[in-house]
Amino acid sequence: MAWITFTVLLAIALAAAWAWSNRYELIERQAITYFDSLGIQADLKIRSANGKTADIRNISLAYDGQSFLTVNRLQAAYQWRDLLHGKVERLDFTGLEATITVDETGAIIDGWRPPASGGASAFPTRGIGLTDGSIVLKTPYGEIPIKGDAEVASPDKFTVDGLLEPFTLARDEMRLSADGPFSVTGHPESYSVSLPSTRLTFVQPSGRLSDTRLALDVTLQKDTGVVTGTAKIQGGSFDTRAGIIGKVTHLNIDGRWDGAEFRATGETDLTGVSLTDAARRKDLARTLSLAGALSEVPVAMNFAPSLVDPIRDLLAGSDISTSLSVLISDSQRRLDLLRPMTVKTNRTQAIISPVYAEPLYQHTIGRADYVIAMQASLSRPTPLTLDPLRMSIRSTTGLSIDGIASATGRLKTRSNWRTQTQNQRPARLSPLSVGFDYVAPINAPSRLILRGAADYDGDIPGGYAQGLIAGGTLTAHLSDTRTKVDFTPDRRLKIARLETTSEWTVEDFEGELKPASPLYDRTGTDRAAVRTALIDARLTARRPATDLVEAAALDLQFAKADVAGDIRLNTQDWAIGFSDLALQSETFPVAGTDLVLPRGDLDVGLSNNGRTTFALSTPSSTLTTPAYAVRDMAIEAEGTAEQYSLNYENGRVKVLTQGLSSFPIPVLPVSGTLLFDAGQFTGTAQTSLPRAPNTPIDVNFRMMEGQGDADIQIRGLQFQPGALQPQDLVPTLRGKVAQVDGGINADLHVLFGTDTAPSGTGTFEIVNMSLGTAPGPITGLSGVVELTSLFPVVTAPDQRLTIETFDPGFPLQNGEVTYALVSEGVAISRAIFPLGEGQVSFDPFTWIYGAPENRITLRVSEVEVGDFLKGVGNGRLSISGALEGTIPVVVRGIDVLVEKGRLEVKNGGVIRYQGKDVVDAIPNEFAAKAIEALKNFNYDALFMEINGPLDGEISLGLQFTGANPEVLYNIPFQFNVTVDGELFNIARSLNPNGLQQRVLTSVKNTQSAQE
Repeated sequence: MAWITFTVLLAIALAAAWAWSNRYELIERQAITYFDSLGIQADLKIRSANGKTADIRNISLAYDGQSFLTVNRLQAAYQWRDLLHGKVERLDFTGLEATITVDETGAIIDGWRPPASGGASAFPTRGIGLTDGSIVLKTPYGEIPIKGDAEVASPDKFTVDGLLEPFTLARDEMRLSADGPFSVTGHPESYSVSLPSTRLTFVQPSGRLSDTRLALDVTLQKDTGVVTGTAKIQGGSFDTRAGIIGKVTHLNIDGRWDGAEFRATGETDLTGVSLTDAARRKDLARTLSLAGALSEVPVAMNFAPSLVDPIRDLLAGSDISTSLSVLISDSQRRLDLLRPMTVKTNRTQAIISPVYAEPLYQHTIGRADYVIAMQASLSRPTPLTLDPLRMSIRSTTGLSIDGIASATGRLKTRSNWRTQTQNQRPARLSPLSVGFDYVAPINAPSRLILRGAADYDGDIPGGYAQGLIAGGTLTAHLSDTRTKVDFTPDRRLKIARLETTSEWTVEDFEGELKPASPLYDRTGTDRAAVRTALIDARLTARRPATDLVEAAALDLQFAKADVAGDIRLNTQDWAIGFSDLALQSETFPVAGTDLVLPRGDLDVGLSNNGRTTFALSTPSSTLTTPAYAVRDMAIEAEGTAEQYSLNYENGRVKVLTQGLSSFPIPVLPVSGTLLFDAGQFTGTAQTSLPRAPNTPIDVNFRMMEGQGDADIQIRGLQFQPGALQPQDLVPTLRGKVAQVDGGINADLHVLFGTDTAPSGTGTFEIVNMSLGTAPGPITGLSGVVELTSLFPVVTAPDQRLTIETFDPGFPLQNGEVTYALVSEGVAISRAIFPLGEGQVSFDPFTWIYGAPENRITLRVSEVEVGDFLKGVGNGRLSISGALEGTIPVVVRGIDVLVEKGRLEVKNGGVIRYQGKDVVDAIPNEFAAKAIEALKNFNYDALFMEINGPLDGEISLGLQFTGANPEVLYNIPFQFNVTVDGELFNIARSLNPNGLQQRVLTSVKNTQSAQE
């Protein structure tokens, strides 16, 4: 080294000085001349010298006119003989001031440095001492002023205690400013440097570290060049060009540098670490939280902002405490956590832990990205853990964050995660564990995969959900203009409540989700599509009451529904193709509604102003209410919840309402229209009765708030034998009427309601009807029936019908019946058939439809027997006299029985029989005279007693007493004839042939008794 050369030269000068004592000036000139030969301008003053010591003052060395070394005093100790061999025992410098220039490698490049020589003087055996030294080290980056004392035992064993005076080094845009005490110790194998407390300021393009106290203890191994040691920073602040500021509470580093790589372990506490740019904080928080990707994914979009906030809070000002290891080499940079890192603010705390043996940070030199791996626990927005989290971060410097290339991990929460939707509505995620993978290639769409299950409240495409439970794998493909989401479920979808932009809400939904690919497809910012199938699903749809509509609740189940939604900023269009849809409702349109649609299509349009439109089409439906059942009805409907129209056709309706037992309505075909407007249903229906398909029945109806009415019109309805019969409509008429032939017209008004039995009024016009009844056939039945009630069928009093003929065993014509239909049957108040000067009538009675037995009394009044028997016997029999009496009839089902019927002629009359003479055939002369008397028989009284079933063995008792003036001198005859037979026909009973035969039989019986 140069300073050894100086000491040797000085030793030579001292030897010369001793040799020529008291000749100091000459020796001084010789020394100066020697230095001059080396190109060094020298000046010195020998104060004293002898055989053992020398004292030299005011040494000054310069090169090219520039002073580089001055020494106030140099004291040397030696032995004269040793000095001749270049040996010095001791050198002490006092007040040394030197300037040394080095290059980038640390090599001295001063021009005054003497060339290397073939030999070197021995190092002073007792070393070199330096007191009050001052050295200025000139480097390419600035000057370093050093003051201090040194004790050098040998070139490889020394101690320097000094002070670094304030200095600044600069290279390119980097600046280092420092000052403070130091010590350097040389050992045979190494050098040790200690900075017990140095003020340090470091400025580089990425930032600055200022007002810092640095404590440094390092050792340089001479043979390997390896540097090891510790560094401690206390206090201070840092400010990076990236806008990160903070304070260093302490930083302790224990490191090693071997010229190729730097390894260190350390621990640190930083306070107030902050990214000063608020916009950058927000952008960086969105990047690290993957909020940009999550914000595009349904469900996750509500929680992405709440992930940004705590990260932004941490970036705004945090305290950081950690212990880590560092590796820096030409090939990589690496940070490993030795204990969890705590990053906290007053509101938020994050704990970052290592993941197995992976580094927290690793950067391969030359790559444009680096990798971080950690387990992270975050206290906000809810206690959550990312375990593990691995991210590949794009970076041009290896430290900056220019974007996320990829990320993978698992997000876990321990409590409900609560936040708000964009519309400030509550959003919630129950405790969850979700795995995620994110890849963001350059110039290609990114992909986010989420795996797990969620129990969620918040926005979904098309509405707001509460209690949504779903699980599976969600894959989102993301670009600047499009988001596509695929979903593979692993469980059934459940939604406790779903609100739409309409007034309808969905509750208790459960079903299997079979999404299309993609399930969700958003284009730009104003349009999205949803495509999925729902399998084996059920739900309840509810609509609250408004001024225009009542509250409604519908329970639905369906085997499958193909759902396609087109969602825009202000509108939504949903197309639903369904199969095996079953609906039940206690409110819509009436309580106890069951609707089954084997298949159909439903289009629904929603708008943000609450307006809902729909269109429904189904080729077949089954609808059942407590009042009616509908089968096979095709439906086309469209409109809004407040106003819609409906066309239906080919349905079959069965009325079920209680109260129709006396007037049940058969299954009817029905088609028509319906309009709902302002809470009121109005519509038309066309139907026809079975076995009369060509006779239309027109219905106009209205209903509001569960109450309605209908006008029913029937024109030209025909009853014909072998076709439609009244008993087809009224079962209680079965067995009572038959072979009905005729027509009716009807105008009915029916009232009905959800909570009341139906009621109604109307009129029936009966047109020229004929029919068979148990008592006898009727023809020409006509009249208008005014109904005061339809359910049950009841008329106003004194209804009137006319009958052309009625034959209850003897022909009646031109009858008139006054009656009233009552709830249990028909009340006949008056029924009269004129006959000659008299009449045949029915006593008032009530025919009870469902009674096991009905009783009728036929009354004969002032009827001439001739009129009664008009046309009987071909004019050979005539009877005069007026008949009176009653014929009581009992009807049991189809059995008709006469009980104690009695007819009589009280005032007598004449019987004239002009039949064939049969006297010769009568062996009994008395009997022959009796038959002869009938040719002009004056009778006093005539009685007939009738008993028995009309269609069985009926008994007719005939009694009459009288005489013929021309027979046996007007001797009276008494006839008592009993007739048994299967036919009840009074006219036939009084037939002359029949009468003759019965008289003969009576006479024979009398004669036999006499004999």
